[in-house]
Amino acid sequence: MSASKRSNAPERRLPPVDCAEHFHLAGEDSNAIAVLRSCAKRAIDIGRPSDALATLKRALSFEAADDVPLEIVESALGRCGSLLTGRT
Repeated sequence: MSASKRSNAPERRLPPVDCAEHFHLAGEDSNAIAVLRSCAKRAIDIGRPSDALATLKRALSFEAADDVPLEIVESALGRCGSLLTGRT
């Protein structure tokens, strides 16, 4: 296939949540958690706190260093507090 045909093909990307699942299946839970935390932040940014919570719950189900679960919970609480007070 020529380079011009390849460059005209639409780029196919996995949604970030699917990427996180692939990281998890590959045993790279720290990368999976990082992706899910990013997804949760984006969900908060666009006004979808329940999706953010579900995403963070998934992140908490992965193996992580001892301090990571607390960081996830603290981050979630901070974002929820910001939503309640109207600050982002």
